[in-house]
Amino acid sequence: MKNCPECGKPVSSNLMYCGICGASVSQPVQSRRERLLFFLTPLFLVLFCVALSYELGVASPEDSGLLFAGALVFAFIGAAGIFALLVWFFALPVLPVSYWQAGFFGVSQALVCGFLLYNLEILLLGEVLHNIGPVAFMQARAEIFGITYLPLLLIGILSVSARARAVRFPESVSSPAVALLLRHAVTLIPAAVLAAAGVMYLSFAEPVRSLIQAKILYDLDALKFSASVADKALQKHPGYAPLHFVKGVAIVDGQHSDFAAGEATTHLEKAAKLEPQAPLFHFRLSSAYDLERRGAEAIAAAASAAALLPEDAYLWQHLGDLHLKYRDYAGAARAFRSSLKYAPNSPVVLNNLAYTLLELDQDLPQALEMARMSTDILPGMIFNLDTLAWALYKNKMYAEALEIMNSVFQGRSEVSPEVDFHYAMILQANGMLKKPLQTFDSLLARPEVAADHNLFGQIYEARSQVADKLGTEIMVPDQDVPVNGEAAGE
Repeated sequence: MKNCPECGKPVSSNLMYCGICGASVSQPVQSRRERLLFFLTPLFLVLFCVALSYELGVASPEDSGLLFAGALVFAFIGAAGIFALLVWFFALPVLPVSYWQAGFFGVSQALVCGFLLYNLEILLLGEVLHNIGPVAFMQARAEIFGITYLPLLLIGILSVSARARAVRFPESVSSPAVALLLRHAVTLIPAAVLAAAGVMYLSFAEPVRSLIQAKILYDLDALKFSASVADKALQKHPGYAPLHFVKGVAIVDGQHSDFAAGEATTHLEKAAKLEPQAPLFHFRLSSAYDLERRGAEAIAAAASAAALLPEDAYLWQHLGDLHLKYRDYAGAARAFRSSLKYAPNSPVVLNNLAYTLLELDQDLPQALEMARMSTDILPGMIFNLDTLAWALYKNKMYAEALEIMNSVFQGRSEVSPEVDFHYAMILQANGMLKKPLQTFDSLLARPEVAADHNLFGQIYEARSQVADKLGTEIMVPDQDVPVNGEAAGE
């Protein structure tokens, strides 16, 4: 038997925790105050981040604040958890406050490394971001953050244990200066990183500093402030393309009433004109054109981005998606094939190319194979299961197509007009649609179908063929009979 270091009650020697107060009997006294501080800190981070989002004028402050807080809480719990594992595995010295200190270091180091990231991004990737696509850019940022954050996190966690050793065993420290350094290492390391980032920041020219400010505000979802900072800097530096780019994307993503609808496109056009070799500028310009339903210009901008980085699979996929959206199936097929050269196992591209070939009514066996590959790589998704079922239908494998579609509609009454239409056609091919005309009429009466002229034409053509077989006059009634209700009556 031994006594609990916190409540003093006798505890069996083979137990790790006191059965009375729950304190650890294998470590020094764990103060209730320190435990309370540890568990209240995540709540404080949540409240702080939500309040900050309100102050920054974020469009959805609760969602954005909770998202930012989630990242900080993850850093806090993660650092404290890593410290606890090290203590458990290696029997490192620890104090009651050590777990909170490890978590605090994780949060503070994440914040200062985040600020450092924006400066290193300018130094390593450049201001204009030549020769890098959107996916590669995000990966590069994650790598830069990881390379700076993780080693410093480990050093900081070890410094927490070193501080505990210095406090518990003062005789183990060689000099008072070392003891002082160990006692304050948890705050000195983030302070040193912050100072280094500050020196980098101050060494940049004024437009670059404004660019960093605008990017930080953009990533915090303070899009109005981000655009305002970029706008103010552009008054002094109107020919600085990165500021035009940041302001354009901030307006596009924010859709704020303080800025005109076409202002984003204007700034993105200027950025692409000033720096025509920047793929990211053309990529975001194509997205802005697409939002304004300027299909030809969106496709042209996306093609320019893909031409600048011909080995970037995502840029080809984006170009293919735009071709597909604006019903240029031949162009979509070419773009998706180019994307598959560099990402042959992308389930989305495999699915989109299969769907495009089905719409073109070309290479149907190949489309079926790609649809199967997509569902094998990414199973259980409605979008590629529908494509697989439609490919089976196009290849006259009606029973297999029905089996796939039944799995899609299991527990659902409807999915989307296009998927409902495919289901109706597969049911009809299997002779299981008792009232096909009413089924197609109900689809034609749906507002989503009326807004999609291509889908409306396909459904109307299918109804016409069924009506010809039945010898019925072709008309479009306005009653609404659910597709699944028809299938359920079989």
